[in-house]
Amino acid sequence: MLVSIWKNYSYVILLMGLVVVMGAVALINAGGTDSYHQVTVQEGDSLWTIAAELSDDYDMSTNDLVEWVSEKNNLATDIIKPGDSLIVPGGEELHITDNNIELASGKE
Repeated sequence: MLVSIWKNYSYVILLMGLVVVMGAVALINAGGTDSYHQVTVQEGDSLWTIAAELSDDYDMSTNDLVEWVSEKNNLATDIIKPGDSLIVPGGEELHITDNNIELASGKE
């Protein structure tokens, strides 16, 4: 019985297997497209001011973004100091100065 099914439908079975494998590969690759960049903390910056500036761009609340940055940077507290480097979401490098965001390319 199984031999008969294999002889008649082997191409369908192989095609279905290929579709499943290709779908799995596509899902794995799609999940790894998150992009991050580093921000150097400036004088007067806090996690809350940085998160407030970035929250609109990433469709996250300031609270959620503070939690995300704290988790990704393994911060035990919300206290940061000038010169610290933080990983934040996004594809382009940002410079946060005077509470404004500027792209590394100089374009806004």
